[in-house]
Amino acid sequence: SGLGALRDFLAARAAAALGAGGRTPELGIDGVLVTGAATPQLVQLVDRLGPFGAGNAEPRFALANQRILRADVVGGQHVRCIQGDGAGATRLKAIAFRCLEGELGPALLHGQGRGFHVAGHLRTDRWQGREEVQLILDDAASASG
Repeated sequence: SGLGALRDFLAARAAAALGAGGRTPELGIDGVLVTGAATPQLVQLVDRLGPFGAGNAEPRFALANQRILRADVVGGQHVRCIQGDGAGATRLKAIAFRCLEGELGPALLHGQGRGFHVAGHLRTDRWQGREEVQLILDDAASASG
């Protein structure tokens, strides 16, 4: 039919435009932080930019060369980890939700001691009267290339 021929034509044109590797998804980054800059004060400042939603996306931060110091599974499908800067001077709690089915969860779980560039959203984590910052991980890439 004419519709099928049009669909095939458009699919072929799209494949040619995207190249052999297809399209690579992009992750927008709004700022780059060092581990020690992820403070409760920064989270409060970012929260004042809200409410977040359509037309006002929550800022996503990247942190380079983070060492995975510890990682474990929580809630059956999430990975919680402690990451630190290369010098080991500062640490940051992080969690990646529903990540065990993809590449992110296994990479974190088997990446103890390895370096990663990570990206995500900052949240305040209140537990037992303490207030700390936690990174909600959206993605990570090996820092070794």
